[in-house]
Amino acid sequence: MGKGYKWNISKEQGSNITDIKIEEILREFKILELSELSYFLQNRTKDVIILNNNKKKNILNYIRNVLGGLKHHLEKNDKYIILNKDNKLFVELNNYKTEWILINNNED
Repeated sequence: MGKGYKWNISKEQGSNITDIKIEEILREFKILELSELSYFLQNRTKDVIILNNNKKKNILNYIRNVLGGLKHHLEKNDKYIILNKDNKLFVELNNYKTEWILINNNED
């Protein structure tokens, strides 16, 4: 029987850290190739202490092992748009605006 992963942060905390940093990066650059986003994400999270079985790991290792990989995390989240241009994947923020229209159907 194998040992389970023992991370010092929860899946929710890791996902939140990842999203905050990705949004920060994409606000600055608007659109990035997936590999460039990985590079910036790793560099901008060096100060975040992530441990697995008391061994230091980087954010990309955490994302790969806990969140299913960066591409998977981006695809399942409607905050991001993934574009395929010339067989390269690019990521940008989904700047959708939601409008609510309230209709009152009371015919008094």
